[in-house]
Amino acid sequence: MGKLISKSEIFSKKGLDPRTVFVSEWGGDVLYRPMSMVERREIRKKCSNITTGAGGETQIDLDAEKMEVLAVIYCVIDPTDKDKRRLMFGPDDVSILEEELTAGAVSTVAQAILRDSGLAGNSQFRGEKKTEE
Repeated sequence: MGKLISKSEIFSKKGLDPRTVFVSEWGGDVLYRPMSMVERREIRKKCSNITTGAGGETQIDLDAEKMEVLAVIYCVIDPTDKDKRRLMFGPDDVSILEEELTAGAVSTVAQAILRDSGLAGNSQFRGEKKTEE
């Protein structure tokens, strides 16, 4: 068994620190942060389609592509912001992210965010590293 940690130790490591992922299609690193629980819940709600079958069973379908785009909008940080808090994209950028950029590049960024936010597997993604401050 490993070291048992206290609440104060857990709270001192919030985990929302900026990180980077290399996107070869864009020729560089993208700065992002993982989602908080509130953001994750909000994105899941926005991407869920709940239906009821003929037998009364409830089915929840998640729109994975919409989740990827929202992850990019909610979590990619503008690298010119010295405080590393201002987001790079907003709701007005959805059509460009969905229609004008390569899906692979958007997915590279989104999958890093989703994994670090507990919404994807634990696979390592190409070029990913924690940003040193």
